[in-house]
Parts: sequence; structure tokens; C-alpha cells
Amino acid sequence: MNKKKRLIIKLIALFLCTSVIYFFVYNNAASYDDPIAKVTNIDGAKITAELVNGDNKGEKIELTHEYEPSLVYDEKYHEGNFLFVSYSEVKDAWSIMGMKRDYIIVLVLLILFDLLLIVGQKQGFYTVLGLCVNVLIFIFAMSLFDKGSNILVLSIIMTIFFACLILLLINGWNRNTLLSIFSTLSSVLIIGVISTLVIYYGPEISYDFMEFMPQPHSKGEANLVLISEILIGGLGVIMDISITITTCATELIDKNPIISKNALVNSCKKVSNDITGTMINVVLLTNIASFLPVFVLAVNNEFRISTIIKNNMFFEIVRFLTGSIGIVLTIPLAIFIVTKFRRRLEIS
Repeated sequence: MNKKKRLIIKLIALFLCTSVIYFFVYNNAASYDDPIAKVTNIDGAKITAELVNGDNKGEKIELTHEYEPSLVYDEKYHEGNFLFVSYSEVKDAWSIMGMKRDYIIVLVLLILFDLLLIVGQKQGFYTVLGLCVNVLIFIFAMSLFDKGSNILVLSIIMTIFFACLILLLINGWNRNTLLSIFSTLSSVLIIGVISTLVIYYGPEISYDFMEFMPQPHSKGEANLVLISEILIGGLGVIMDISITITTCATELIDKNPIISKNALVNSCKKVSNDITGTMINVVLLTNIASFLPVFVLAVNNEFRISTIIKNNMFFEIVRFLTGSIGIVLTIPLAIFIVTKFRRRLEIS
């Protein structure tokens, strides 16, 4: 069987698997305890829907829904949407609780996974596997946090698991991976220590504008959440830089075992110069994207830009700066680790 036929068979298999999974999620209303209704007709503010689960499945219900044209705080529904609904015995009426979106999210994830498998093939499979396992680890860690575990301890454990799992799956068990894991965790440790010292011994931080922080909260709890954000947020870019520099350095040593340290450092610097600026801008743009909706709303409500930056953007700026410091620190650290420990790994 030639490569073209094998590719066609793989594409057909992926399409069938994707279709089956999407069909299952699209029609999984029976797995929910809350009532779900499918919109069948919309006439102004009046919505006609049909219950698709529960004891009253198939029953037609009437809903009322009004929304502002801006759609900032409201949603506009369309025929075919699935809605979570609730019945009030006092009002003798049904009301909308929200929209069911799991099938949309699953479809996007399936497209991502399919593209990874088609383009990356074996490496794409390991990438998908790593993503799924990391999500499960995160869910498990959050369940432990819900039971009272310390968020910082959980974040440290997750950081170690994420780094080891991702690098092992993507690069396999080899010396480059071991060195990358060591340099990655060392860099994360350094930015974690720096951040902790600044948070606890620097000027007092106000957490009033950290929207998701429950009220009331203690200063210590808020500090732990911020440090946890910094550790996990900086891990991704640090891993990328670490594996790039480590691979570059080991390749140079393999080709020229007697290469001098100065030549090795200069060669790695040339590589790092090409990626450092890009990765720092990736961190910047990611934080800008996460804050953009809040920034637009604040400007539209006539907040001064200086006030927004000082209060609302503070935590995005902190994450950007610590991530950038981590990127810059990883380069010399990775080079140092490769030159010091590579020979020892070969001997062992």
C-alpha cells in the first residue's frame, strides 16, 4: 500500500472518529441533570423551545428573552441553540439559565487534534496525548484545591508534572530532554523565588482589582494565587527556549567535541537572539489579548488609561515581566547546564 492510500485511509478514519464524537456530544443532553431545551422558534422576545431531556422530554415551552444590542452582558439566541432552563413554580414559568456550548468546544478541539495528527503524525499524537493528560492533571489538582489543599503546593507539583510530561512525550527519553527538564525547572524556580521575594518584601500589593479573587480573602491566600499564576504562566515559554538552546548546544558539541566554551556560547547566543525577541513578544501579546475586553470596557466607561494600567493591568504586567525574565535567564542557564552535565550523563 503506497503512502497516498495510507494517507486517505487515515483521513477517512479521522473524519469518522471526529463525526462520531461530535454527534455523541451534540446529543448528550440526557447526561445532564439540568433541563435542556432546543430553540425551535424566535419571535422578538418570545422563544419557543422543546425540552430534550428529563421526564418532560418533548414538551414545548415558552421563554422570554430580552437583550441589549451591544450584547456585552446579554446573548442573542438563534434557532437550533440548546439552552439550560429552569422552572419556577412561584411564577409558573420557564426561564433561561444559559446556553449549552459543550458541542462547540468539542468541535474546535477535535479540529485541533485532527490537524495535529495530520501534520505532526507521531509527534502530533504525543502532543494530543500530552494535552489530554495535562488537562486531567489540572482537573485533579483543582479538585484537591476544592477540598482544602494549598494552591501553591499544587501549582509546584503541576509545574513539575507538566514540564516532565510534555518534554518526555515530545522529545523522548534522551540526554537533551533531561537537560531541558533540568534547565526549565531551574529557571522556573529562579523566577518563583524572585517573585516571592518581591511580593512579600516589596511594596504592598492591592488585590481589589483581581476580579476572580473571592471576597473576603486573606493577603496570604492572594499572594499564593499570584505566585501560582507566575509559575505556571512562565512554564510554557521557558520550556520552548530551554529545549531550543539545549538541542543547539548538544548538536554543536556532537559535531565538534573539542569546541571551546566561548565558541559554544557565541553560537548559542546567535540562536537565542533569533528567538528571544519573538518569545517575549508572544508573552506580551498573550497578556494583551487576555486583558483587551476589560480594557475596552474601561475606556468606554471613561476610565483614564493611567488608572486602567495602574489598577486593572497590574497583574498582566507582572506576568509579562516575570515570563520575560524567565526567557532571558533560561538562555545562559541552559548553556551552563549543557556544558557542565553533558559529559556526566554520557558516562552514566
